[in-house]
This record gives sequence, C-alpha cells and structure tokens, in this order.
Amino acid sequence: MGLSFCTFLLFFFPLYVHFSSVNSRSLDHISPSPSPSPEPAMIPKNQYLHVLDVRSFGSVGDGVTDDTQAFKMAWDSACQNDEPTILLVPKHYTFLIQSTIFTGSCGNRVVFQIEGTITAPDGPSSWRKGNSMRQWLVFYRVNGMSLQGGGVIDGKGEKWWNLPCKPHKV
Repeated sequence: MGLSFCTFLLFFFPLYVHFSSVNSRSLDHISPSPSPSPEPAMIPKNQYLHVLDVRSFGSVGDGVTDDTQAFKMAWDSACQNDEPTILLVPKHYTFLIQSTIFTGSCGNRVVFQIEGTITAPDGPSSWRKGNSMRQWLVFYRVNGMSLQGGGVIDGKGEKWWNLPCKPHKV
C-alpha cells in the first residue's frame, strides 16, 4: 500500500503542478473586471457654507416667466464663491430656461442641486430669436461640479423629434 501511494503521488502531483501553473498563466492576459461606477456624491447641505437658492436672484419658477438671467446670476455667484457652494433649484417650482451656457472655471466645488423642475421653451417656435437651436444647457470649462437631486430636467424634446436634423428652421 505504501508503494502504490508513493506511485500515486509521483504520478499525479506533477500533473497537478503542471495544470495549476497552466491555469494561472492562461488567466494572466485577462484584465480584471471593471469596478462599478462610483455612487454620486450626495453631499449634505451642512457641509457647505453657502446654499444659493435661484429664487434669491430673481427667478420666479412659475414655468412661464423666463428665469434664464436669474439662473446665470446665481451660477456666476456660486462660481465666484471661495467656499463650496450648493446652487439650489427648489421643489415645487418650474423654471423656464432659454438656451444658455454656464461657464467656468469655478474656484470651488459647486453642487447644482435640482429638486424642482428646469424646463426648456415649448418647442422650436418658442425659442428666442438668436438663441442656438442646437443646444440648450451647456456647462463649459467647468471642473468639480456635481449635478444631483430628485428634480426634473425637461427639454421638451417631443416637438423637436419630427424636425429634420439639419438645420432646425422655424
């Protein structure tokens, strides 16, 4: 029995070593699975010294009044703040925003907290003359901004869908 056990070890052990080294080498070329995307940074308001409500810059939030300039002023103020800032779009309000560009660079962290609704003009015929019909909300050269909240960004795209792609003439 001792001889057969030694024979077993001498025969199967080299096979085990061979296959385990083949298996480890064959998996070396496979890259690891990607890590899951990170969770959004839900930052409590108390960690920010500045919370800027867009209504304090003159926005109405009735869904009819053009709130674009008030949003631009609120954005500029948030961007110029030295401390991390929350730009708050409050619940229960609908803010009509024309085609606009929010520019950086901001010297701090800005959280664009959307709890209410931001809405576009009601289709191509409602857009202000001279506004780009190829873009609505643009964040240009902005670093360190977070967009979060349980609100809605309503681009009112349905009225654009049946138009020809180039150019949007109204």
